[in-house]
Amino acid sequence: MHAFTLLFAGLAAASPMLIERQSSFSTDPNADCGMQPFGFGPPSTTDTNFEQNPAIQFISLAAPAPKNYAAAFRNQTGSSQQAGYQGYYNLMTYNTTQCAGYCNAVSGCTAFNIYFERDPLLNPAAACPNPIATTNIKCSLYSQSVSQATATNQGQYRDQFHVVIAGSDGFNQS
Repeated sequence: MHAFTLLFAGLAAASPMLIERQSSFSTDPNADCGMQPFGFGPPSTTDTNFEQNPAIQFISLAAPAPKNYAAAFRNQTGSSQQAGYQGYYNLMTYNTTQCAGYCNAVSGCTAFNIYFERDPLLNPAAACPNPIATTNIKCSLYSQSVSQATATNQGQYRDQFHVVIAGSDGFNQS
């Protein structure tokens, strides 16, 4: 069965009202109710459950520091928000070595932040103000050192959907 079909089957099971508005879904991620990236992290039903998810905390705290990197902070509920941002990657696993590899491949990258982010599966809009959540694993790259003091991005509301961060680890080249 096609992944798109499985997603709509799951959405329909979760909320019969969503099936009535199926025509408002779009494959354009920027459109109202447009499909967003499907995450691979542990699921959580609410923003509070997400921040307190023991699986997320365990994975974050157990993640090894990659070769030639030292941990600057562990298991925060905010991602780095600072000068020197060089972009991010969505990952399939919480893999600090893979994230370090991305940083090593970018000129000037000296630090990275890996974290779980509770994101909506649809771009929130009037027809879908609080869609079903997914958990993305993000790897953000920086040309400046990260620290616990820079881990200030604790998410935001997108319509009625609350984006939150958990299991945020920062690493600097050593």
